[in-house]
Amino acid sequence: MNRIFPSLALLALLLLTACAADPGQDAKPGEIVGRVVGVTDGDTIAVLSPTKTQYKVRLYGIDAPESRQDFGGRAKQELSGLVFNKDMRVLVMDTDRYGRTVGKVYVGQGDGAVYINRAMIERGMAWWYAEYAPKDTDLQEAEAKAKAAKLGLWGQGTPTPPWQWRRASKASKAGEPGADEEAEPENDTKANATDATANAQPTAPAGLCWLNTGSGVRHNEKCRYFNKTKAGRLCGPDEGKPCGECGG
Repeated sequence: MNRIFPSLALLALLLLTACAADPGQDAKPGEIVGRVVGVTDGDTIAVLSPTKTQYKVRLYGIDAPESRQDFGGRAKQELSGLVFNKDMRVLVMDTDRYGRTVGKVYVGQGDGAVYINRAMIERGMAWWYAEYAPKDTDLQEAEAKAKAAKLGLWGQGTPTPPWQWRRASKASKAGEPGADEEAEPENDTKANATDATANAQPTAPAGLCWLNTGSGVRHNEKCRYFNKTKAGRLCGPDEGKPCGECGG
């Protein structure tokens, strides 16, 4: 009998040690803990939990530039530098229509934890998504400071918000497979693009133009060549060469 008790005590000690080493044991209801194993874009990451469950997480309250927008690549790089291969905690806020977890992402522990959603806005790499986080005034204040300091995308003057860009992209390329980035879960969240009928004329937010990728010529939305070229895409007012007819 005396030999049994030391064995049981040793087994209990090993189990306690294993639990303490598993970061998943620290997860509270409504939270996900794990390591970031992928970054899709400036506001979407992949998280692997200690139980090897993978979650796609959309950062709550922010909207980063799309991959084909100015600063889209920069935003992804910035987010990668902040979270990739790091242990993190997600405070779950919602689940979007693509089944992704929408949440507040934190890296680090205690008072030293970094709120990643706000950090992206502070660096001028994302907008405050007021439509879905209207009460998050800390994000609003972070955006105002970044804008005043002309950080990141705010150095462009008047950048086009991604939700406007997506709607214009869908309207201008209605019916073309793969044209709408909003249609792919990897790229964005809940914002519903405006409906466009087959006969609708393409529309675009102020300052958004059409770039003929074959010739490199830029056309404004009133130009007869807007979205009429064989190859092209939406662009900013400073890309390409101005059209000789409309002035770009």
